[in-house]
Amino acid sequence: MKKILKQPLLFLLLLLLPLEKITAATEAEALVKWKTSLSSSGFLSSWSLSNATNLCHWTGITCDATGSVVKIILPSSNLTGTLGEFDFASLANITQLNLNLNLLVGAIPSNISALSKLTHLDLSGNNFTQPIPSTIGRLSELQDLRLYNNSLSGVIPHQLLNLQKVRRFDLGSNYLESPESTATANMPVVTFLALNLNKMTSELPPFILNCSTLTYLDLSQNKLTGPIPASLATKLNKIEYLNLTDNLFLGLVPAAELAKLPGLKDLRLGKNGFTGNVPPEIGSISNLQILELYENSLMGPLPSSIGQLRMLERLSIMSAGLNSTIPSELGHCTNLTFIDLSTNNLIGALPPSLSNLTKISELGISGNKLSGEISSSFITNWTQLISLQLQNNTLTGIIPSEIGQLTKLNILKPIWGGGRLIGRSDDHAASQKLIWGREGKFTFKEIVKATEDFDDKYCIGKGGFGSVYRAELASGQTVAVKRLEISDDYPAERWRSFESESGVECGPYRTLPVYELSRLDWAWLDLGSGLSLFHLGFARLSSFAAYF
Repeated sequence: MKKILKQPLLFLLLLLLPLEKITAATEAEALVKWKTSLSSSGFLSSWSLSNATNLCHWTGITCDATGSVVKIILPSSNLTGTLGEFDFASLANITQLNLNLNLLVGAIPSNISALSKLTHLDLSGNNFTQPIPSTIGRLSELQDLRLYNNSLSGVIPHQLLNLQKVRRFDLGSNYLESPESTATANMPVVTFLALNLNKMTSELPPFILNCSTLTYLDLSQNKLTGPIPASLATKLNKIEYLNLTDNLFLGLVPAAELAKLPGLKDLRLGKNGFTGNVPPEIGSISNLQILELYENSLMGPLPSSIGQLRMLERLSIMSAGLNSTIPSELGHCTNLTFIDLSTNNLIGALPPSLSNLTKISELGISGNKLSGEISSSFITNWTQLISLQLQNNTLTGIIPSEIGQLTKLNILKPIWGGGRLIGRSDDHAASQKLIWGREGKFTFKEIVKATEDFDDKYCIGKGGFGSVYRAELASGQTVAVKRLEISDDYPAERWRSFESESGVECGPYRTLPVYELSRLDWAWLDLGSGLSLFHLGFARLSSFAAYF
């Protein structure tokens, strides 16, 4: 009996002896065969059978100690073609395959399952089509699956939901449909799950609630509906990032349940069908850094409990039906860099506590019914401002002269609509107001000097709304300045033409923002060819049109 057993064992050993050399040759042939099938493979010039002895030094190739290929890493390599001629069986020792950001098309071959040792598969950023092969579910060693940014279609195969070692699962930006409702998941270590920008419908896929180790979940830009399951907070209690933006979710924002998620830092629920109001319990999500509830039908006030979110950096609740004053407690969120409360029905004055927001870089409160003045304490403390949008409110009073100190400001839309902000017409220093844009700083006085008070010899062109002058400043900067010649009684078609030329919407009242800054205001436009265009607005008397 022992002799019978030894003979097949000896035969098996003999078969294995030449395996290493055969594998190296087979791998080289398989790679060259695939390269030959590609219509563009300029990065693979080292892939040649005449160079087979240097296989482990070929572009994108990594070998193990035995000389067998274990990694193919070729992102952004301008590879054009398909995987049709890729001989997976001859490259069965591969553990990592990265073809991200190439020009590959066609189907993902089902025999990719021959890569039984594969731990990382990245085919993202190509144009693969047709359904995902269910055979990928046989890759039992897979830890990282990235197929995002392709044109894959069909139902997500339930077999993929049982990759027990996968930690990152990203199928975003395709045309994929929800897996069958009966599909269950057995991914005990998955932490990152992205199915965003697909064609998933119905309610939140039940299998997701079985992924108890998730810290990152992105289901945005689908057509999922129904309420957020109450069990989400208990079953996914490790979640830090939750993005359900741009779906059809309904019902109340389940803030009381979400407050049970101790690690939740990023909550994005914008552009859905949530109703009710912004629940006061939202303030109990103490580690929240990003909160987006925009384009819902929440109505009601912005709760004062928002001030408890001391870690908050980004707040976006535009177009949500808010109809209260801005709570003074918002000024306690001193880490805020971005606020967008535009297009609501907010009323009252800006609370003085907002001057505490010294890190704010983008503030949008346009399209409300806010009133009162803009305090200079806001401007002096908001030194990081890049964008300030206040238009379409009923704000009044004097524009603080300190606005000229906001050296980082690129977008300023102070007002058009129902209110009126003015500058100090008796302030001689206003003529020295800095005109700033992306190209530097200078004053009105410098423009007048450089053009000899807009002498015709500096005129380089004329348009329907004024003349353009070339100004060479003492700093060496060359700018083009357009001196506007417009009036409030222009017919509608002239205003539309002006808006088209300037890139500005003048609002339903066909009025521009008006400053009385010693006949000056400005805006920056790029003309190309090294020129910057600044508009100097002139209207009746000492008022000048300004637009941004």
